[in-house]
Amino acid sequence: MEIYKVLLADDDLIIAEVAIRVLERYNFKVDHVMEGRSAGLKLKQGYNLVITDIMMPIVDGFTFIEKNQIQLKDIPIIMMTALNEKDDILKAASLKVFNYIVKPFKPEALLQKVADALELDRNELVLKENFKLKITHEVLAKNKVRIIISGYTFGVEFQSQTRKYLNELAQILTNESHLLVLYIGKEFLYTADSTLLIDEFIELYKNRFRLKDDDFLLKGDYFTKISIEDIEKSIMIKKIMNLESSNKKLL
Repeated sequence: MEIYKVLLADDDLIIAEVAIRVLERYNFKVDHVMEGRSAGLKLKQGYNLVITDIMMPIVDGFTFIEKNQIQLKDIPIIMMTALNEKDDILKAASLKVFNYIVKPFKPEALLQKVADALELDRNELVLKENFKLKITHEVLAKNKVRIIISGYTFGVEFQSQTRKYLNELAQILTNESHLLVLYIGKEFLYTADSTLLIDEFIELYKNRFRLKDDDFLLKGDYFTKISIEDIEKSIMIKKIMNLESSNKKLL
């Protein structure tokens, strides 16, 4: 399942919230900024699609596109506007904008325009709710356990499930030294503030089972696809990744 990264630039928080909710029900990860200058700085993170309003403070949508033509060369752009003005539509076309949508829009209309811009069939749009959170484990060796986290979740649900899972794991882990392999599937990328949740998970298990930072290994598609910016938001993930690169532990 492909995850598509969308950059949304709009200073209207209500419209932005609607767009985020519509798209993040499916296999899209949306980063939101409120004006064009911030959008330009975000582009280095790499996006599959850009959705931008026209009228924004500091740097408007047209100026954002004009100033970042090189970075946007291969990225489809959808413009949002509250005005169905012919001049705006013509200017958008001159800047090679893929399509435009008039606000307020119907959720289905936005979803269809996004699918068209990315050349996606409807069967390529995947509902996140079909990927329920699941936490399992398997014993790899006497003192090595792999915890597998798959699916998409909300923060409160994840915290509740991980605390509940502590009791199951307590039957396996003792106060002896253990290597805990944390394997996370890429669907977890859909989860808001996912790195912070994983940091909390690691801290919780460290304290409960008296583990050290180098008692953890981070594996799975989640860790290969996560952005550098998200890693920088974390404490434990960054620390353990640095330890792994120096210790070169293997499964």
